[in-house]
Amino acid sequence: KVDIATNKAVVSTQSTGGDRYAGCEANYDDGTFKCKDKPCYEGRCGEYEICVVEGDSDRCSCEYDCPLRPDPSSYICTDTCEFFFSECLMKEQICKDGIE
Repeated sequence: KVDIATNKAVVSTQSTGGDRYAGCEANYDDGTFKCKDKPCYEGRCGEYEICVVEGDSDRCSCEYDCPLRPDPSSYICTDTCEFFFSECLMKEQICKDGIE
């Protein structure tokens, strides 16, 4: 599909990277091709990070929504003698520290 006024073409996402791109635009005047990533495309964030969509953009976060009432059956003591009230809180700390 070509916009005659701007001489730009809108390209389908399937032909330009599958699930990663939200849409691409080719400018035939200067030969450029620009694609915009979909918010939270696969691989956007690290292993323990959570992708958060904010309007037209996204960001990676370590802010988990962990329950505030700990359950004794979910307590975790790691092999480095760290204590966590839940697996959720442990993953949040791993994310913040950047190490396992």
